Amino acid sequence: MTAPDWTELVAGTADLVQLFHGPVPLAEFDLLGLLVDERADSGITVGFATTEVPGAAASPLFEGGVNALEFFLVFSHVEELDIHGWDHTGLHTYDIRQAGSGPLSVRLTGDHSTVAFTAGSCRIEGIRTYRAAVDGM
Repeated sequence: MTAPDWTELVAGTADLVQLFHGPVPLAEFDLLGLLVDERADSGITVGFATTEVPGAAASPLFEGGVNALEFFLVFSHVEELDIHGWDHTGLHTYDIRQAGSGPLSVRLTGDHSTVAFTAGSCRIEGIRTYRAAVDGM
């Protein structure tokens, strides 16, 4: 599956799909960070934030001036981790696929970096809305 279909492979995406009226455009979000956990269950967490939420006006999550959203993709049972380069520009392309019933194949790329791995599963955690300063100029 290509990037626009990633929500079909990740647990807990229903609220995000509703807020975005369909596929959630990861490449359009700010990257909050990438955490590699080397402990027994080996996981990778990727955080995202945005102030561009098409369904915000109709959602009770965005009342009282709330205008931003953050969430985290948590990948479990990570294997075959391969990281090449890293710089201040971060990551811009997120590809999450699955061949048959096998593991997820994940490739995150930036201008000068690539992070690739397989994962047994992925879920959404930490969906949070908040009031953010937005450039009006």
